[in-house]
Amino acid sequence: MSEENKSIYSDRVEESIESESKDMFDEVFEEDEEEKEARKKLAEKAEELKKIKEKQALKIEEKINEDKTEKKEEIEMIVLSGGSSSLPQFLETLAKEIGMEVVIANPFLNINLSQKLASLTKFAPTFSVAVGLAMREE
Repeated sequence: MSEENKSIYSDRVEESIESESKDMFDEVFEEDEEEKEARKKLAEKAEELKKIKEKQALKIEEKINEDKTEKKEEIEMIVLSGGSSSLPQFLETLAKEIGMEVVIANPFLNINLSQKLASLTKFAPTFSVAVGLAMREE
């Protein structure tokens, strides 16, 4: 085979490999319509959640300012409890918006839990009311 033919053959092989590689790459990474729709819905939900967190932060800030004016008391820290405390990035959003320390409540902090109940600590903020009622003395 002459040098010229080798070169032409080599070029064709390279083109073929590139073409097949591109097709394989496209096939592997191609999103179908269902995936695109799911990604779009996820982005929309994330935006809705962001708006909810910002709205809640604004309400809390308004309440803090109202209390400062009426009661002449300075609030040093916010303690989140309940379901909203588990919203992703809510603690960080609130701290940023209000400019003060924000922590998540742990009603089990001074309670000795049995080994069986220790797994509940990850859900601690949602038990704040229940723990408070259980500790109430009549």
